[in-house]
Amino acid sequence: MQKSEDCYILESEAVRVSLKPRMGGKIHSFYSKNTDCEYLYQDLRQELKGSGYCDHDISGMDECFPTVLPCEYPDAPWRGVPLGDHGLLWNRSWEIDVRGEQLIAKISLDEIPVQMTRTAELIEPETLLLQYTIENRVSEPIEYLYAAHILLHADQNTAITYPSEMDQAYLAVVSDNAVLKEGAWNKWPPSPTARLNEPLSPERNTFAKLFSPKLCNGVTRVAHGDQAEQLQIEFDTERLPHLAVLLSLGYGPLGKDGKSLLFGLEPTSGIGDDLAMCRATNTTQRIGAGERLQFWIRLSLVDRSPAD
Repeated sequence: MQKSEDCYILESEAVRVSLKPRMGGKIHSFYSKNTDCEYLYQDLRQELKGSGYCDHDISGMDECFPTVLPCEYPDAPWRGVPLGDHGLLWNRSWEIDVRGEQLIAKISLDEIPVQMTRTAELIEPETLLLQYTIENRVSEPIEYLYAAHILLHADQNTAITYPSEMDQAYLAVVSDNAVLKEGAWNKWPPSPTARLNEPLSPERNTFAKLFSPKLCNGVTRVAHGDQAEQLQIEFDTERLPHLAVLLSLGYGPLGKDGKSLLFGLEPTSGIGDDLAMCRATNTTQRIGAGERLQFWIRLSLVDRSPAD
């Protein structure tokens, strides 16, 4: 393991992964040495001003907990506590412990009394394993939403393989799109008239945030051009039973700009970007009094079969 300033590097002959635990636990880069390909989105803005989520470096993967959209905790004893835009983790420094080739990052929250621990390690030359523990430190159950906010590199040559069970999607937010119905289940993949099919292009000028049904097999893949490899994202569907998809075509970090392309795949605990929507879709999750939840996510380089 290498350390440079505030960046930790996990490296093998196949991949180089950079992590920035003091920038909210961010996984900044997942780079393939085999194909000279950076799989995670890299924020190219020259200046970043302000304290909001979209004012900071949105590259790569941020940890979102206990919400994505800003909201307040709904019930006593923490009723009214602000839970932040994209949650309470991304703008805080995590404690670091290096044990051999494991990078253990930990953070405790004051707003709601939980502690999150994430262990990152390369378990194979092509595979990054992330293991999580969320601990409730009090004698009251805690309601939450967790999402691994993974922004990925994408262009007109990007091919996405969605989970095989994902034959429909709940459209939480849709902009500039008369074909898809917001707040409802839609066929997935959609018809070409919805302008969300490949090839992805900012010229589509549409935005959608959608969620899969409950999954048994959490596997999705991203490939580029004619490369023989692809990035596979696997996740623990016992705790993360849904996949959220962000398709922002012609919208940048600060809104509609007609030139940006943002694409995200987010293993998540519920259907919704805040606690109210998770309640509305009956996908609310809770950590019991004194309970410790554990789950995992894997990012791997795998061969691309003809079927992909």
